[in-house]
Amino acid sequence: MLSLENFLDKDDKRKFDFLRLLEESSELSELNATIQSELSLSNFLFSKTVEELGQDFDRYDLTRYFAIDNDNVRTTLYEAGQATSDLLLAEYLRHSLAFSILMALFEETFQSTQSFADDNFTSYTSVYGRLRQIKQLLQTFDVILDKHHHLVGPEPTIRYLLTRIFAFVLVNDHAMYPETVQNQASDSLAKLEPLNINLPQTVAIKLFHFLCIAMTRAQQGHALSADDPNRQKVMTALQQAYPDAVAVIERVPSSDLFHQELLAFLYVSDLLPSSQSPMALGKHLSQLNDRFMAAAQATFDLPETAKTLLDAELTRLHFELIYFPLNAYYSFEHFDVTFFKESYIEYFECTRQYLMDEAFLESEGILKFRAYIFYRYLMILISRVHLASVTPPITVCVDFSYGQEYNDFIKKNFALFVNLNVNVQFAYDETTDIVVTNLNAVYDDLDVEKVIWLDPPRAIDWAHLSDRILEIRAAKAG
Repeated sequence: MLSLENFLDKDDKRKFDFLRLLEESSELSELNATIQSELSLSNFLFSKTVEELGQDFDRYDLTRYFAIDNDNVRTTLYEAGQATSDLLLAEYLRHSLAFSILMALFEETFQSTQSFADDNFTSYTSVYGRLRQIKQLLQTFDVILDKHHHLVGPEPTIRYLLTRIFAFVLVNDHAMYPETVQNQASDSLAKLEPLNINLPQTVAIKLFHFLCIAMTRAQQGHALSADDPNRQKVMTALQQAYPDAVAVIERVPSSDLFHQELLAFLYVSDLLPSSQSPMALGKHLSQLNDRFMAAAQATFDLPETAKTLLDAELTRLHFELIYFPLNAYYSFEHFDVTFFKESYIEYFECTRQYLMDEAFLESEGILKFRAYIFYRYLMILISRVHLASVTPPITVCVDFSYGQEYNDFIKKNFALFVNLNVNVQFAYDETTDIVVTNLNAVYDDLDVEKVIWLDPPRAIDWAHLSDRILEIRAAKAG
């Protein structure tokens, strides 16, 4: 997993952390004292950061998205709901010295620290420091710089890392690539049209950069290797599972190994026909599937109907982690899992416990992807195993004084506000877990949880109900 914030210089990192803290705060507002404590800011640095963020919003034309208001007590972020702090992060990276160095390393135009400093009107010390920082980050992925300042290491890893960085920072700006490479990438995408794939925009951006980077690296003499016989067996099995897609991909003028990479990209992106989805891609992946499903089965009863669906998705994920971990280099440390912990506690705890086995993850070479794996396991369970099949429902009695039509109205709105396994009834009985009503004293003599609402219910009323249901569900699960 690659955190792009590590490429920022100290000042930009301070400003970005400030904005991110506000963005993640309740109601986009935080006490000044709390901000200073969290970010270790003096009074001077606090005021300077607020001022500089305002200047950066102007400089990068972000005032239509963000504004910061500060008084002596509290700082508040105003946002238009059209962008997140990642937009500012991309701007900081695009204009950073570290990114300029990385671009030169990719283009293989970096001759020496001194010449780069001279060409970019900066100091030797600054370039030396940033270059050392980049080397340290790359070394965590077994990528180094040789004596010519060329990127050396596992070729797929180099391509994944560069795709991760360039797709985020540059998005649809392809000017860094030679026009011939851009044309080749466009022609390659055109040759894939017979697959009738409707690419999501995020995937299309990533794929175009991946193609341009792969073609540039190939032109520089950096070829993919077929040294791993196990990987080749799995790739061959994948090709055999999708013969129609392979026939189309082979029209792209490139090596057989790159054709395999392109097929893998489409497979892990779930863009190949589901009817042809391979159920097994070798013994290793099957063992990983079985291991996780056994852990899930030990945590909750896994329905037989879900196992086939799970196996197909787990095969895709484990293939991705072992053989094509492009997406695993994306950063998930700021992914807020609170909602999933509350709403899908069974899946959350199963996944969390499973991934606590660091020795196993290290032996598979995927420990560095643990945050991504957690997210993917969680999403696979949520999307493929219906909550109603693994957990008893919460029974809610809806009883308002306005008649059955009003009760029906409340019931219909449950799907909009409560994302849980809930059964709604209109008369209390021994199965009732909680009563929702506007009647203050009617249920006082019964041993049952109750929530009293105004009429009609406010958003906060639905929030209170959701909180109480989550508490009941956690008690049942616990």
